[in-house]
Amino acid sequence: MTIPINAIKTLVNQFAGKASIIISENGVNVLAIKENEVIRSASLIKLAVLNTLIDSHTNLDTIIEIDDQALVAGSGVISVLRPQKLQVRKLMSMMISVSDNSATNILINYIGGIGVVNQWLKSAGFKSTQLNRMMMDTNALQAGRDNFTTAIESLALFKRALARSSEINSWFINQQFRYKLPGNFDELGLKITVANKTGEGQSLDHDVAQFIYGDQTIDIALLTSDFANRSDTISLFNQVGQLIASTILNK
Repeated sequence: MTIPINAIKTLVNQFAGKASIIISENGVNVLAIKENEVIRSASLIKLAVLNTLIDSHTNLDTIIEIDDQALVAGSGVISVLRPQKLQVRKLMSMMISVSDNSATNILINYIGGIGVVNQWLKSAGFKSTQLNRMMMDTNALQAGRDNFTTAIESLALFKRALARSSEINSWFINQQFRYKLPGNFDELGLKITVANKTGEGQSLDHDVAQFIYGDQTIDIALLTSDFANRSDTISLFNQVGQLIASTILNK
């Protein structure tokens, strides 16, 4: 199998905005463009929270009481359903599969706060990924504090999470935001398994994904920012994902 590197490189280089990308084929990097460029992470920072939780050896069956004051807007369902209590594993699954902002904040507080996540990142060798604010903290944003990552580190965090367990894998495979890298083919019944995690914000769109077909595995992180036309940005993700899917199917 040969991934159409030149075609993908052309798409990325012609993108009217900033873009960084890294692609690996069966564990070997085959394309990297600005993979170490630091960018606002949006919801990709949730990968750091997930890995921190797992390495804290938390009992995933622990019940956490949900205070209404912990609920925030944005993506997710907890702020709508307003449950009184939830298991840690349920909060984790919501943080990934529906990118629930309230679940993320509850879990950050549960493990000891922002500093604990950053301490884990440092100890695990992630030098560019930082959690500097809670989800939907507009005051922090106005004060200039945001969360950051890179293509290479977000992909490493993603792959580390996937390697944890089949249960965690299922959260990414059943991810609800599928309109970026797998967007062109996700509902066509193709026998490609795609696990992914997206992120989006003001002039910000990311997707980190793993494509599996038979014995072939393609991992990719595509991070974009500073674009004027979001439709063109989503088209970039769709085209790159389609090129990878077509290559896998026609190997």
